[in-house]
Amino acid sequence: METLLLRVLQNLRTNDTGVMDQDVHSSLAYAKALRLSGALSAQQYETYYRYHHLITSALPPPEAVVHLTARTDVLMRRLRRRNRVLERSFTSSYVSLVAQCFEDVAEELAARIPVHHLDTSDMNPDQVLARFEELLPARTSLTPRRIN
Repeated sequence: METLLLRVLQNLRTNDTGVMDQDVHSSLAYAKALRLSGALSAQQYETYYRYHHLITSALPPPEAVVHLTARTDVLMRRLRRRNRVLERSFTSSYVSLVAQCFEDVAEELAARIPVHHLDTSDMNPDQVLARFEELLPARTSLTPRRIN
């Protein structure tokens, strides 16, 4: 619920021309993964899902989504390189589950808004940025400080 609130506040602070790296829909993917991994009960997930649905129905939908993906082995290598304390305990099965939940959410979103899928497995950060700029040219006048 805390992550959902954080994402809602980020959505509200982002203007019409903004680009977000994650939003309320990404929090749904994580909640699904927590439910499927047993960390949330069915009742807890249902409560979360109802709040999520209520909130997203009140927010303007994004104009488009760029859904970045990568193979699980690549994701695990990138997580190890980042070396964040929370991510050190992630197993490849959990990372794969989260990736599948993001796929599910992207599929649900695609029924309402354009979703661009971009497999970054064999791309470096500059290539990802260039492809992103091709997909959303009007939105990418920003220069990122760092891409993880």
